[in-house]
Amino acid sequence: MKEQNEVDAALAELMNLAGSTASKKTDKHAPGKKSKPSKKRPFWWSVARWVVPPIVLGLLPFVALLKGSTVLYRLTELPVWLCIAAAGIGAGVFILLAIWRVSKRIKISLPGGTFRVSLVLAGLYVGFTLLYVSADNVKNPEIQTTYRSLHPMLRLAVSSMVLVDSDAVITASERVVEDYAAMGLSSNAGSLHLEQADGYVHALDLRSLGRTEFRNRLTSLYFKILGFRTLRHSGTADHLHISLPLR
Repeated sequence: MKEQNEVDAALAELMNLAGSTASKKTDKHAPGKKSKPSKKRPFWWSVARWVVPPIVLGLLPFVALLKGSTVLYRLTELPVWLCIAAAGIGAGVFILLAIWRVSKRIKISLPGGTFRVSLVLAGLYVGFTLLYVSADNVKNPEIQTTYRSLHPMLRLAVSSMVLVDSDAVITASERVVEDYAAMGLSSNAGSLHLEQADGYVHALDLRSLGRTEFRNRLTSLYFKILGFRTLRHSGTADHLHISLPLR
């Protein structure tokens, strides 16, 4: 009998505990009590949440390729083509990330081989920038002909720039010592416009005349961020001198 009474008492205590918990939940949602209002985010936050991620995902492959290749080139003794290949793989990874993000948003699964497709896209872009420059972006046909004599890092950087700045014009790239005399300038055997020991020209000039100061400064900043040297010259004509330091 005693045991029965203990069991009944325990059950009664459990029922009371359950009842008090239920009453607390009911009171929490009772009509008479005001719930704490949720903090409403500003409109710009909603816009940024949708706009910023796609922009960042779109820029990351270019950052990986352009900045990554120059960092590897400047900080290591790796061959230039290996630096570009490693940076191209990094760009492919970010392309894959962008594809995955889009597929997640539209709720489809990625097919097999997507990473290989990403690497192919990165490789095609690299090949295009290294081999081709539009006639609209050079001062004369000779520059277009000698475009491949430019260091690959310079070709990657300048060809990527003209994608967003189609008015950019390369006014000079490869030169020989005799060219300086023809321009009325003293010979400069140390000029990076001359072919260097690695077989490449390490400098080019971009037209700055006829462009706003803001665009000229933005162009200079772009190349500085990537690791190139920039200098504003006004010797023969106002131009921006871009160079890749020798290792």
